[in-house]
Amino acid sequence: MLHAHDAVHSIGMRLEYSTQLFKTATIEKFAKFYMEILEQVTADPLVKLSDIRTSLHLQVSNANILQEDKDDWDQVFV
Repeated sequence: MLHAHDAVHSIGMRLEYSTQLFKTATIEKFAKFYMEILEQVTADPLVKLSDIRTSLHLQVSNANILQEDKDDWDQVFV
């Protein structure tokens, strides 16, 4: 659960989660992606959802590129 509260010149946030369901690293990644989204929306309040990018997009894109390279090499050695 994400809790937000007013702070001096900012908004404070606290994230609660079940340690039985989630690893700390997973929640840290979620928080990082959430902050990346917030930064983009505050920089441009009219940004389209489809235009918002996070480091997750980069990871997925890189994974797809690596898979495509692997597929290409697999075809060469068939």
